[in-house]
Amino acid sequence: MKKIVLFCLCISVVLCTTAQELDKTAAMQLVSKNLNSLGISQQELSQLVVSNAYVNKIPGTEMVYLQQTHQNVPVLNHLLVLAFKNGSVVSQSGNLFKGFQKAAIKTSAIPSVTAETAVRTALAEKKLVP
Repeated sequence: MKKIVLFCLCISVVLCTTAQELDKTAAMQLVSKNLNSLGISQQELSQLVVSNAYVNKIPGTEMVYLQQTHQNVPVLNHLLVLAFKNGSVVSQSGNLFKGFQKAAIKTSAIPSVTAETAVRTALAEKKLVP
């Protein structure tokens, strides 16, 4: 039993030390350098923020997680997960909402109702208020 616990502890230490933070500016430079191969326009790039980035030491890849935003508000479930090796893209996963600028042209990031009003309206709609 002690051997199993020791083995699991050793594996945990190895896995925890295989990743190292990657500066978000350096991550964005990697993305900017590879726009054509990623199929991302300059306008789309301006709507992306690095949510996480790290270097995976074992395979030698840089992992970059990009979150799509609209007026600095994150767009739910629209992430790009990118893997780079030697400055080039080796893997790309996720997608962007492509028609966002046209669809959101008349919307504002500022809420039109307060949180309290929204909750009261939702409760009233479900007939949960006395």
